[in-house]
Amino acid sequence: VTISSSVFPVTVTASSSTGFALDLSIPDLLQSDLSATFANGTSVNLSLLPTPTTGGAEAQIDDVLGVVQSVSSGQVKIKKPDGELLVLTTKLSTAYNYPASVCAANDASCVTSNQIITADLSLLPNGGLQADSVTFAGSPGATVAQGVIVSVGTGTPATLQMLVHRVLPTTSAFTTGDVVDATMQAGAAFSVASTTYPMATGGTFATATDLMAGQEIFLEVTQATATGSDGNAAFTSGAIALESSQILGQVTSMDSSAQSFALTNVWSLFSALSPAIPQLQVQTGSATSFLELSPANLTAITAGVTARVKGPLFHTTAGTGEPTMAALQVSGKP
Repeated sequence: VTISSSVFPVTVTASSSTGFALDLSIPDLLQSDLSATFANGTSVNLSLLPTPTTGGAEAQIDDVLGVVQSVSSGQVKIKKPDGELLVLTTKLSTAYNYPASVCAANDASCVTSNQIITADLSLLPNGGLQADSVTFAGSPGATVAQGVIVSVGTGTPATLQMLVHRVLPTTSAFTTGDVVDATMQAGAAFSVASTTYPMATGGTFATATDLMAGQEIFLEVTQATATGSDGNAAFTSGAIALESSQILGQVTSMDSSAQSFALTNVWSLFSALSPAIPQLQVQTGSATSFLELSPANLTAITAGVTARVKGPLFHTTAGTGEPTMAALQVSGKP
């Protein structure tokens, strides 16, 4: 693959770190029929990582799925679905997101070998990985699938179709790139993987009515996989967690008092829904990072500019009827 980018040529100096961010945006790659395209110019982006401030991070890496291999003081080793081993350092500020039924302490003591977790990481200037948050995804021996919802059923029990990004452990029933059918068990546990995010009015993730296409999720596979009537792999799930989606669009309006703005020209999957979703609301707050913007805050967002936003995507918002993203990150670079 050859990538032409304005970041070249690059000058590097001794005793300093230089990093690249290669962004493959699944929402921009996927079309409404789930085919992929690289033709729109926004699917693949290469940029230089900003020079970190003293003691700061070069980049944030979200929703890294893995199986815990070992735990020691201040360190967790995980194995990703592709077999890569990562060593994560933890600190006092690392946030833990564990159900009370799994670990009431909700702290570092909850992390044990063979658990499945997802982690939000900071890439440090020395190349190390620091765990900013650790979220429980599955008990030892469980099967967990991570991906994006492409459609939601209307009946009971709740059903959804998901395009699989990753699955742990590897299974012959379905793999990365497959569309699978999931049925939620009665009383299924709903949760949000991010430990801190801007509060969005009406934004909840607690029942089947909170599901929508475009949400990034991980599901625990709680019953044996079978084949659905549509030919897709099918399974039942008793636990689902909402992760961060990433969406590109054009700002149509701003509400500085509410610290929010509206995006249009968003993902083609939204326009294919019935009814179609022409735009979404973006809620920012103290948990939002602003990148590739000058100044690096909400005042840089004005009508007409293009922005890429990342965060949990919620189905309903009181007063608008439009989905809302609780933005953990707003970037001015497509």
